[in-house]
Amino acid sequence: MFREAEGRCASVDLAELAKREQSGEFICASSAVEVHVHLQAGRVAWATDSRHAFAFTRHLQEHAALSLEQFRDVLEECRRSRLPLGETLVAWGLVSAEQVRAALRHQISCALKELPRLQRGQQVFLGRAKEYQQYASELTFELAEFSEELAEARRPSSLSPAPGLVREIRDAVSDVTWIEVLEGESVSDQDPPDIHARVPIPVLKLTLLDGAELVTLRSARGTLVGVSLRAGRTLWCRVAVDSTFGSAVSALSAVAGFDRVAPANARRSPDGDPRWLLGSRTSPALRELEDFLGRAPDLAACLVVAPLSTPHLRGVGMARIDEDFCVDIVRRRASVFGLAKEVFADGAGLGLPDLQGMGFRYLSLATAEAGYWCFGAELAEPEGASVWTFVERHAGQGLGWAYLSALTRRLEALPDWEAHE
Repeated sequence: MFREAEGRCASVDLAELAKREQSGEFICASSAVEVHVHLQAGRVAWATDSRHAFAFTRHLQEHAALSLEQFRDVLEECRRSRLPLGETLVAWGLVSAEQVRAALRHQISCALKELPRLQRGQQVFLGRAKEYQQYASELTFELAEFSEELAEARRPSSLSPAPGLVREIRDAVSDVTWIEVLEGESVSDQDPPDIHARVPIPVLKLTLLDGAELVTLRSARGTLVGVSLRAGRTLWCRVAVDSTFGSAVSALSAVAGFDRVAPANARRSPDGDPRWLLGSRTSPALRELEDFLGRAPDLAACLVVAPLSTPHLRGVGMARIDEDFCVDIVRRRASVFGLAKEVFADGAGLGLPDLQGMGFRYLSLATAEAGYWCFGAELAEPEGASVWTFVERHAGQGLGWAYLSALTRRLEALPDWEAHE
């Protein structure tokens, strides 16, 4: 595990890890994009980035005779049996090993192109050995195969603000579906105009009118971003599924004068940050949370919540963050997931047909709270369960999203994370 200073060349650090034949997950994240690279004994087994979330699936659909129903069946089986997706597609006879390797290479190429473009990116390596020995070597790659991608020049900034709230957001963010300004619960400006408010009032009440300074709700149908302004006003926008939502977050934050770096939390412990625990140490989920907390810099707490109809909750946190504060925030913000159908009911922003049907149906949420970023994501099972993390505000949203993604995968890889204690 390491955390590099901002501005350090990510591709150089990744090359060093590959040279040392490390196994684990390399994360580089900024406010605009996050990149995850999974290494197996120094070889690249998988890589993803937030700009090209469905590159692997799209490539298979375009180059192999793979139906949506077939892909969905394989995806569900891989989740149930903890099987690698590419190898399972080949084992079922749905695609060839060459087609899977080509799709993997395309996905990895897209992700690695982002590394040289990251500005002020934060880096973490989560070393793992056990899980990373199950990839078939013929479906992994030498990092040297992607030398052109890693040498890509940085992409120039696309932000060029123009006067006016709505116009500024429209000019700064690509693929904006709509923009809305509210005073309390009433609409004061919209683009394009509509006779109704687009932001569901229950979502507004559970986030920006409930103490959060900024909120980002992500789904397969797009992303909703909102920020608090002065005097009870809020600014919202919806961006398409293929859009870089980090640009929307940055633009809204700039308009609102929102500072991602919060003051040091007053609850910091003087005795070396002991931990608090919720639940029994015999819980597989709690053991996974404890291990992850120990590996991730700037992570203050992580929790798993059973369906809201039950009181069951497991979690671990540093003493500097109050246990009751975490539980209270999670209980309140988790209710937003139940409102997603209203948020994304119009279906605007869909990139592929029925992305939700292919398994990309789970929601994730980020809010700026007092001193911390709070991140949450729905889990595949049981229905209604979710995972939550609290990250120091100075770390930035990009790193928080990366931690949430990594922890969600680890929990869903457990044979029975919800085993009774």
